[in-house]
Amino acid sequence: MLFSKSCPSKILIVCVAALLTSAVSTMSTPAFSETVVTTYVTKVQEERKSTRWTLTEWLKIKERMKMMDVWLAMFSSPKKDSFNPELNIEYSLVRGNIGVKGAGGRENYGSISGNQTRAQFWMTNLVTAATGLKTLNIDFGVEAYGKQMGSYSQSSEKTVASFAIPGQEQELTTESIDENRESEAKYYSANFRIFGKSIQDSSLVLKYGQYVNETSIPNLEADQPTKSVKGTMRGADLNLYLFSFLGFEGNYMQYGNAADANQPDGYFGTYYDYGAFIEVSLLRFTLGNYKETGIYSIKDEEVTTEETGVIGGLKLQF
Repeated sequence: MLFSKSCPSKILIVCVAALLTSAVSTMSTPAFSETVVTTYVTKVQEERKSTRWTLTEWLKIKERMKMMDVWLAMFSSPKKDSFNPELNIEYSLVRGNIGVKGAGGRENYGSISGNQTRAQFWMTNLVTAATGLKTLNIDFGVEAYGKQMGSYSQSSEKTVASFAIPGQEQELTTESIDENRESEAKYYSANFRIFGKSIQDSSLVLKYGQYVNETSIPNLEADQPTKSVKGTMRGADLNLYLFSFLGFEGNYMQYGNAADANQPDGYFGTYYDYGAFIEVSLLRFTLGNYKETGIYSIKDEEVTTEETGVIGGLKLQF
């Protein structure tokens, strides 16, 4: 019994002595000792740091998970698996002023009014419904646009000789003459909605198509023929909802490019409008400002037009 009780103590003493001997022999070389200690501390700290829970790291992970959910929702929307066509019809009234400038300091100014019509047809969720593939939130549509402007009164003065009595000098009188100017423009475009799930959602729309413009507005002389120009157009629409019933919208169009204005009978124009809207069910009431500029090449003369005013209208969104 004495031997059995003292034996574990002896074994423990031998083990401790062996560990001390190993440690002393290891620490006998200073450089090796420092390397072992440094490596041990570095590895332990890296491991502990990688498994450490912190509030900031948890918030970062949560934010990344939220972004992943957003991207997943963009690629997959169970509520939009079926083909859901949409129709947007718009009618607007335009009131403004216009200035026409030509070579030699010739200028004309007047008031102008007219209307705009626009129809958009959206094949919402067509790709996913037809192929079953989950795509980004991109929808394809087509658009037809028309603008008719008139009542542009170019006031000018003309000297007229009245009938004279024989033997007397002719009497010269001056009268004011109004020369009406009119313009009719239209375009057809393919539209891509790259943001927004429907026509009644905050959205960004890109468009590209063909335009035709027949106008007598840039004519500085009454006997000039109506000018007809056509080419490619590009544009973008932005809709931003502040509340479920109130928001802002903006439209931009570019007709041709700057180099086209230098060509014979060339034309380059831009148009934009911006304003606020109020929605009541399918109806949207809009009111805002617009500006349209144009550069025409008429008989080797550059004529510029600038039109600004107010635009207000009504949209039906089916």
